Amino acid sequence: MWASRALRLPRFEALGGNAATPKSIGRRVPRRVCAKTKIEIAVDDALAERVIEAIINTARTGKVGDGKIFVFDLEQVVRIRTGERDASAI
Repeated sequence: MWASRALRLPRFEALGGNAATPKSIGRRVPRRVCAKTKIEIAVDDALAERVIEAIINTARTGKVGDGKIFVFDLEQVVRIRTGERDASAI
């Protein structure tokens, strides 16, 4: 991976609600549309664990809806407009 970092914060709406509970099984439970924020971050492998810990320490409320962190390898980045690749594309 590269030393560069990138951050994106797209906002979207999703159906709210949690997993089924004993009281909701077999019944129609109304769900509402909730505003959500998806944070996308690209960091060097060496920074990944520090970034994860920073997000957890900042975002954790202990309540349902705190979110999830997905970690995966980023094979390549290409900036379409310029053709730049990898670190220079970020």
